[in-house]
Amino acid sequence: MGSVFRKQVTKPLPANAVVSHEKGKGVARWVDSKGTRQVAPAKTGRNGDWRIVIQNAIYTAKFRKASGETCEVSTGCRSKSAAQKKLADLETREERIRANFISDEEYGIADLQRQPLAEHFDAYLAYL
Repeated sequence: MGSVFRKQVTKPLPANAVVSHEKGKGVARWVDSKGTRQVAPAKTGRNGDWRIVIQNAIYTAKFRKASGETCEVSTGCRSKSAAQKKLADLETREERIRANFISDEEYGIADLQRQPLAEHFDAYLAYL
């Protein structure tokens, strides 16, 4: 069974931010361009500079493919319920591949059939 989650990403520390230590962890505080006080966890990056830690707005789905490998795919969804629906669709697709109802190549062809015909013509002309 898969799961959906929001990945954590880091961004450079804002210019006017001050980093302090609270309970053994770094915390950045600054005032944004709208005059609002902001607070975010902070940690050191690879080069030793401070960076703020934020959560991505888009959910990521993590599931096991038919081949047995673990896969993480961006759902493109901002709500958890929509991301869970997308995860269920991905898991259903992999279950069908495991059960030999349809192959992975046939799913690739089905994905190509969803593209508009004009894109197929453009790809063909670029090929020529």
